[in-house]
Amino acid sequence: HMSKTQIPTGGIADDAISEEHIDATVITGTTELTENPAKTDEIIISDAGTLKRLDLTHLYPTPLVHVRMDTTPTISTGTATKLVLDTELIDSDGKFDASSNYRFTPTVAGYYYAYASAEFVNTNSIAYIFLYKNGSADSSNIGRGNMVDSSDSSDESIVQTASLVYLDADDYLEAFVEQSSGGDKTVRYGRLIVFKVNHGGTGS
Repeated sequence: HMSKTQIPTGGIADDAISEEHIDATVITGTTELTENPAKTDEIIISDAGTLKRLDLTHLYPTPLVHVRMDTTPTISTGTATKLVLDTELIDSDGKFDASSNYRFTPTVAGYYYAYASAEFVNTNSIAYIFLYKNGSADSSNIGRGNMVDSSDSSDESIVQTASLVYLDADDYLEAFVEQSSGGDKTVRYGRLIVFKVNHGGTGS
């Protein structure tokens, strides 16, 4: 039996090393990770039998965005109006523009869960909320959210919508509201939450 420190002349032959020749500490972690792994940490996986490194970022539910509207804008009747979501509560990867476009651009392709809500003051009308993808409410069937039909001018009505949508790296999401009172209405408490869903599929 060959010594562990002795290397045969000409080197080690293919398939000559098996588990009986390897100390377990070579392949077993000896240092415990005592905190949540960073997204740039790597693990080893088998890709159809080939070992590859994988950044943990691919397994995290990020980018993660939670933004709100701190203003109370006036919404003209019959006009889809973008929510000015100017306050970031969470923007894990800096993917939300809270200063000009008020939109989420993931830069990481995948399926995303998106939720938007807002409250109309003194509703007295039909009110909607929309998730827009790439400037349109009709793309990928994410369209119109729930509708509030109120005939009471003292009502304060919350509209909200949620969707699971596939986004390419350069797609973007925005939240819009609309009302049909015939006049102007005030909106407040606008909010948008978006995060990546761990799913191996691709969009259509």
